[in-house]
Amino acid sequence: MGLAASGGQAYNRAVRALTFAVLCAFLFLVAGCGGSHRSDNAAIRAALAASPKTYLHYGARTWGRNPHVRVRIRIDGDRATSRLSVPGTVAQRVTLSLRDGKWTVESAGDGVINGPLASRAATKSELAAISVVAVSKYPQAVGCVTYGAKISTVDPRYARVDYIFPPSQRRHPHGKCGMFVGNGVDIYRRTNASWRHVVSGSMFYCRDAPPAVLRSLVRACGLP
Repeated sequence: MGLAASGGQAYNRAVRALTFAVLCAFLFLVAGCGGSHRSDNAAIRAALAASPKTYLHYGARTWGRNPHVRVRIRIDGDRATSRLSVPGTVAQRVTLSLRDGKWTVESAGDGVINGPLASRAATKSELAAISVVAVSKYPQAVGCVTYGAKISTVDPRYARVDYIFPPSQRRHPHGKCGMFVGNGVDIYRRTNASWRHVVSGSMFYCRDAPPAVLRSLVRACGLP
């Protein structure tokens, strides 16, 4: 009786081992036994985080809050696509490829990093120094505009410079002064010598200046 029971147990163990082997072989063919897709997902997330083209590269300092990036990944052989979404802004689609065992970002769709302003009014001395540079850059605007400036509290070396027009020009732009109305804002950066102009516009790309700085001064910047 004992020998029969022992033989039955051995048989059951053999059946279970064979069943597991067949199942593992099937899983290997589909997704890799041991979870290769899980390791691919981790490698893809690391590649996304390493690329300045994607939302996942930027943290709370840049966004001004925890961005809560949601990542969806689809793998097709040595190609992958990822959809990155952050509440309050557009979703971003990213394509990746596997080369020499390493996942790399190939391209990233348009995205917008946005968040709260983080700035203060320029001091009198800061505004005076900025205005001197602005006048030298746009001498034809003398007599048409004055300037206002906000200093980033993320990085006080950067400032947003606004054109201030007389109310009549804002309502009905005319003459030589009319050409400046609606020209957006300027971003300046302070150097050891003085302030210098960085970029002008009404919409900025995150490559124009540090993304956290642009968010702090104008609320948003565009990727990639």
